[in-house]
Amino acid sequence: MLSTKDLQVVSSGKTPKTLKPGNVVAKINGITLAPQKSNPDALFLVLNLEGEDQGPEFEGFLYNSDKPELGRAKGQVGRVKFSQFSYRDMTTKKGYQVKRDDQILRDIVALAEALGVRDQLDQIQAATIEDFAVAASKVLNNGKFLYWCIGGAAFMRDNGNKDYTLYLPKYDRNVSTANFASLENKAAVTPFNQAVHVEDNTEKANEPVSGWGTTPDAPAQEPKPATWTPSGFEL
Repeated sequence: MLSTKDLQVVSSGKTPKTLKPGNVVAKINGITLAPQKSNPDALFLVLNLEGEDQGPEFEGFLYNSDKPELGRAKGQVGRVKFSQFSYRDMTTKKGYQVKRDDQILRDIVALAEALGVRDQLDQIQAATIEDFAVAASKVLNNGKFLYWCIGGAAFMRDNGNKDYTLYLPKYDRNVSTANFASLENKAAVTPFNQAVHVEDNTEKANEPVSGWGTTPDAPAQEPKPATWTPSGFEL
């Protein structure tokens, strides 16, 4: 006979090691460029973020699993795409030419201006956007915390836990706020809205399909590998 009468539930009380969607305070430990799997010429700008110090009891991820001597993160960490969509060369419907590298440079400049390091960024000269990102990563890693609005897409891990692919929310012309700003100017950052800034089809994915011709509302999110951890923040 099963009963929960004498069953005690003990909470670990541990602070999660990773960032979740929301308004957060975090610094940039570095930036990288990641190719889109279906189009290697298209790139994502990925921010390696670390939140505020969680205290002496918190054991964060290693900054670099191959170099444990660099220590562990003192705050929650996450890899956050600057945009949900990749950067690529394209021509708009009106015939306007959009250059991938120019888009990436503009967004890196926006980060540098928020951090107060635009002058240092302007000193960089590089032959490729990949080389520029490597140099810019060192400039943006200045230890200054910014206030962010982080969105994402939810997915279910094999163990049944919900996790998120993180990215900055899509630009909305109807609002005057930004996705990040200095702590002194945090009022300029978009207030987080779960319903607007998080795509979550995990419940729908578990619903039984009824009727012929039923199609999912959105494609399933690609899960991270089982061995994935948000380590490897090159300092």
